[in-house]
Order: sequence, then structure tokens, then C-alpha cells
Amino acid sequence: NAHDVFLKINYLGDMARLSSGDKLLTDNFYNGKPWMIGLRRFKPQLRNGLQLTIVQWRDPHGLTLEPSARERLRRDRAEIVDATALPQYEVLVR
Repeated sequence: NAHDVFLKINYLGDMARLSSGDKLLTDNFYNGKPWMIGLRRFKPQLRNGLQLTIVQWRDPHGLTLEPSARERLRRDRAEIVDATALPQYEVLVR
């Protein structure tokens, strides 16, 4: 009985989108850090399933990124590096 479940997604690409059906739930622009998504707020949409889309990197010129992030984005495709579900528990002490 987790209080919430977070998706931790490491990806390479310009941005990532989480959708349910044709409705965009949330998105994230790549910054070199894992994207953490709390699923509790999307509980009604979970019945319809979730779709994760990674958009290919377009044009890195003019953006300020850490050198390590910029180097990782020099790829010609978008990819999910890994994804993990992390439960969050709540404890009440009286």
C-alpha cells in the first residue's frame, strides 16, 4: 500500500512526454538528470494506460548544457536508458 509511486526515467532526447490516450499528462525537457514522475496525481488516467514518448534531439546550438549532457545528446536517435518504479510510503506516528 504505497502512498505514491514515482517513475524514474533516464532518457536521451530533446524532450519526453507522458500521455494517456490522446491527453498529455506531463512533459520534460532534457537536462541530463532523471525525470521523476509521481503517478498518484494521474490515478484516474492509469486505467487507460500510459504512453511515454521520447522526442529526438533537434538542435543543440544556443542552449547551455553541461558538457557531459551535451556529449550524450550527440546521437541521431531518442532512447530510454532505463526506467524504474519507486514506491513512496507514508508513516503516521501518533
